[in-house]
Amino acid sequence: LKYVHRLAELPFDRRAAFRRRREVFSLWEAERAGLGVPTATPMSIEAALDAMLRVCGADRDGRRDAALIMLATRLSVPQIRGLCCGDVVVGCEAPHGHRLLVASVRIRQPQGLLQEAADVSYWDEDAMPVRDWIELRRTDGAAENAPLFPSRVTNKARFDPPRSVTADWINARFTSLSQRAGVGYVGGRSAASPFALRKAFEHHFRDYSM
Repeated sequence: LKYVHRLAELPFDRRAAFRRRREVFSLWEAERAGLGVPTATPMSIEAALDAMLRVCGADRDGRRDAALIMLATRLSVPQIRGLCCGDVVVGCEAPHGHRLLVASVRIRQPQGLLQEAADVSYWDEDAMPVRDWIELRRTDGAAENAPLFPSRVTNKARFDPPRSVTADWINARFTSLSQRAGVGYVGGRSAASPFALRKAFEHHFRDYSM
């Protein structure tokens, strides 16, 4: 919608579009159905997040996926790829007398309103997936400068320095998880891509701060 308005040199009212999002989604899905394209049920970004976290298992891959999903609510894909184990600090704080788990993530080049306005920290239940994954990485013996999300080690690269997963891998992983959770389809509108997830939470922050 913003792209079409820009082409027509017309202003775009984001708030009006947000208020009428259910109507816009319904029109969009009706057009897609008319073309024979699989439809996706509109859902809030919080519901999409919960659904994706529920399909993450308790094994190593599931813990990695849960941390990846949670980090994507605040960080871009390049920022996630650039994270090292030393960039994540987990501890407890007691704001207003209530002791809470907190996972803080160091960002070297903040992007967007949410990152520039406050430190990137996850609290309580949101911090648990990040804590579980960093604890597993440290159990692996990963150094502080090792990638938080390392790529699979092959025989060819066994003696090379560990590398981070690629952006394509992260996006493909989100596609797979959103399909399993029933919130996205290949080639269609996905409510749970890394970009959509981060932007939705930025919009929430902007609306609440106002």
